[in-house]
This record gives sequence, structure tokens and C-alpha cells, in this order.
Amino acid sequence: MNEAVGSNDLRTLGTDAALSQKAADWLLKYILGTIERVAAANPNILIMLQDSFRGEAFLAPKLPLSANLVIDTHIYYFAGRACDSDSVPLILEDAKHAQGSHTFPVMVGEWSIETEFNNRLDSRKQI
Repeated sequence: MNEAVGSNDLRTLGTDAALSQKAADWLLKYILGTIERVAAANPNILIMLQDSFRGEAFLAPKLPLSANLVIDTHIYYFAGRACDSDSVPLILEDAKHAQGSHTFPVMVGEWSIETEFNNRLDSRKQI
């Protein structure tokens, strides 16, 4: 399941507001069932779980530590989130923050670092 959300408001896509509490509860039930079924079939199968824009730190306390999984996070810069060649330090902070609680490994599966504004050729050398 990729980018499970509980909101029809596209302005929330890419943010933790995209997943309502009701949707988060349903998703957790689905995830726990998946972990149980995969572990019963073959515990060596790695599960990749997209975090629905909530992050590893949100999911980790709700999941069994024995789960063989990696969290897939997506970091987006659009819909008003500032991203230009001058904001590289903030982008790097997002990468550090994506690691969450370090309970489960995190892979950045999508990272839309396309800039919206002020993408100057003379600034690209610093990137």
C-alpha cells in the first residue's frame, strides 16, 4: 500500500495531516495483519511499509520490535513548502529527521527536491 491517506483534501497530501486518526487506526490494523501473515509464511521476507507521511517515529511504538520491516518515507516539496537552492540546509535536516526513532530502518523512497521558486543556475554549485 503506497501513501495511504484518509483525506480527500489534496492540500494535505505530503503532510501528516493527510492521514486522519480513523484512517491511521485502520492502517495499523492492516499493517499488523500483514506482519503476522508474512512472518507466518516466511519470516525472512522483508516488508517495506510506506509511512503515510507520519514518519518512522509515529509507527515504531505501534509495531512489534520483531517485525522484519523497513519504513519507506516520502519527502515532498510542493504546495507552498519552500524549496529553493538556498534551502539546502533545511533539506538535509529533513533527511536526518526522517530517521525517526531509529527503531526500524528508513528508506527515502521518494524525494521530490525539484524546486518551485528561485532555482538559480548560479546557486546550483553549492548543491
